[in-house]
Amino acid sequence: MTVTRACEFAPFNLELKLPWPPSVNHYYRKDRKITVRGKAYRAEVQAIILNRYGALWIPGRLSVVVACTPPNDEPDLDNLGKALLDSMEHATVYRDDNQIDDLRYVRGPVCRPGHVIVRISRFSLADYEATFFDL
Repeated sequence: MTVTRACEFAPFNLELKLPWPPSVNHYYRKDRKITVRGKAYRAEVQAIILNRYGALWIPGRLSVVVACTPPNDEPDLDNLGKALLDSMEHATVYRDDNQIDDLRYVRGPVCRPGHVIVRISRFSLADYEATFFDL
């Protein structure tokens, strides 16, 4: 059974170690086109994922936790999402990043040149309903 086929069945967990993404300010130009640096990052992520897993196309609603080991103390974690999530979509991890219902970033220790570990699993609203939606 291939990884692509395995992703059709719950439960599953996928863990990806990827290079540190450019911030949204370095991913897009002012005219909203992807920069050269952004295209290079997207191509690097695609090569890593396709070489290891092939096309995944994970279906359904997803939970994504990103463990960040930044290259320095300065990065804002909220600036990482666009390049990282779009690059994983471009690399066929999922069809569209709108499948992600639970998205978390966790800062780890500084580690040059920096990297992220992305954990993807199925999202279940039942896990959250009692705590968030009954307020």
